[in-house]
Amino acid sequence: MDSIIIDIEIDNSDIIKNSIKKIHSIFQYSLRGSEVVYDSEKTEMNEFFIPSRFDQLTFTLDKGEIWIQISENNSLYRICFYHIDYTNFNEIESLLVNDFKNSIRFVYLHEGIDELLSNSEVLFQWKRNKRLLPSFIDVIPNPSYTNRLEMEIIILESLPGHSHQMNHYANSDKLWFGACWQMYFSPIYYKYIPKPLWDEFTDCYEHKVFENGLRKITLFENPEDYDLSESRAKQWAFRRQLGIDSIAHEVCPRLNRQQFEPENLPVVITKKNCQKGQTRVTRFLDANKKLINSNKATYKEVKEYLDDGITIVFEEITELKKGFFRNLFARE
Repeated sequence: MDSIIIDIEIDNSDIIKNSIKKIHSIFQYSLRGSEVVYDSEKTEMNEFFIPSRFDQLTFTLDKGEIWIQISENNSLYRICFYHIDYTNFNEIESLLVNDFKNSIRFVYLHEGIDELLSNSEVLFQWKRNKRLLPSFIDVIPNPSYTNRLEMEIIILESLPGHSHQMNHYANSDKLWFGACWQMYFSPIYYKYIPKPLWDEFTDCYEHKVFENGLRKITLFENPEDYDLSESRAKQWAFRRQLGIDSIAHEVCPRLNRQQFEPENLPVVITKKNCQKGQTRVTRFLDANKKLINSNKATYKEVKEYLDDGITIVFEEITELKKGFFRNLFARE
C-alpha cells in the first residue's frame, strides 16, 4: 500500500490543542519540517512550543504531511494525516479511541491513491499514478476542455469511493459523506441518515457502536484491499443501503458538470417536502419486504423522522402495481 489518508473532524478545539504534543512525539523521528516553532532556550532537547493562536499547523514528514486546523470563525477543528506511512496507524488509532472519541464528528481512513482517484474527474490522473482505468467508470465529454488530455472527464458518481463534503460555514454541520476502508460517525449524522438505517447495515468487516454513540464501520479487513471486487461491492452496499448519495447531493455543493443522479436507488433520503417530519426516507422492497433497487420493487416504504433520526412521525407502505398504487398501511 502506498499511503493512507486519515481525516478527523472534532467538535472541540481544546482536544486538538492538548493532543498536538502527542502527535508530534509519534512522528518526531520522521519530522522534516514544520510551521511550528521550537523554544530552544527551555531545554537542551528543544522543547516543543505551541502557538497560542493559529489557523493551521503543518508537519512535513519523510512521507506525507500532518495538517492541524483550528478556525474559530467557522468552528473547523480538524486533523488530517495526509499520505502518511501506514506503519503509524496503531498510534493514530489509539488517539482516535482514547483521546478523540468523545469529540469526533467524523473520521475517514482511505488508501491514499484511491482517495485521490476517487475524487478526481481527470482521466490522466490514472495514467499518472500508473493505474488501469476500471471498466465500471463512466466518462463524458468535457464541456470546457482546453487540450487533448482534457477532452473527457470521469463521472464521479461511477466511483464507489467518491465523497461529498458540506460547506464549512459557521452554521453548517460540516459533515462528510462517502465510503472507504474505515469510518467513524457521530450521532449528529442521524439528522440526515436516520439511526435505523445505520443499525441495519451489516455488509462490512466491523460495525461497532461505542457507549457515547460514536459509530465505527470498517468495510473490509485490510486497507490495501480497496480494489478487490468484494471491497468495491461493500462500498456500493454502504452507499445504497444508507441512501448516502441522495441526501449528500441535496446538502453538499457539487460542480455543475457533475450534476448526475444515480438511477434506481433502493433508498432515497430527502429533507424537502416532508409531510410531518424533517427527514423523509423512501425504501424500495421486494415481495419479501427485502431491500431492492427501485426499478424492481414490489413495495415502497416511506417513513418521516424528526431531526433526532429516531422518532417516526409518518409511515406508510405502498404496493407498486403497473398503472396504479395501492396503499397497504399508513400511520401518522
